[in-house]
Amino acid sequence: MNRILTTTVLAAVALVATLSSNAQAESHSLRLQPPGHSQYLPTFGFYYNLNYGWGYYVTGTTYYSAANQFGLEQGDVITGATVNGQYHSLRHGGWQHVVRKAHYSSGHILLHVRDVNSGYTISRWTNTRYW
Repeated sequence: MNRILTTTVLAAVALVATLSSNAQAESHSLRLQPPGHSQYLPTFGFYYNLNYGWGYYVTGTTYYSAANQFGLEQGDVITGATVNGQYHSLRHGGWQHVVRKAHYSSGHILLHVRDVNSGYTISRWTNTRYW
C-alpha cells in the first residue's frame, strides 16, 4: 500500500512539474507574438461586398475617412495591392492580411482599383499610418 501511494505521489509531482513548465513556455511564447489584428489594425473606412474572382466591391465610404479622401466611391472594385514590392491579388479576399503586412512594415500600400466611372484600373499610394 505504501509503495502504491509513493508511486502515485511521484506521478502527481511529475505531472504538476510538467504542466508548470508548459504553462511558463506558453506564457513566454504569447509575449513574443505580435498584437492581435483587431486591436491595432487601422481602419480605411469603406463598406464592401467581397465578390470572389473580382475583388472588394465598394458599397460606400465613411465621411472624411481615408477611403473617402483616397477617392473611393460606390461601385469601385479593389482588385489588388502592392506591399513592399510584392503584389497581392485581392480577388479572393485577404484585405486584413495586406493591411497587417503593410502596417507592420513600411505602412505604404499601392492599391489597384477598377474605377466605376472610367472602367480603367488605377493605382494610387496610401499609408496605413495616417488612417
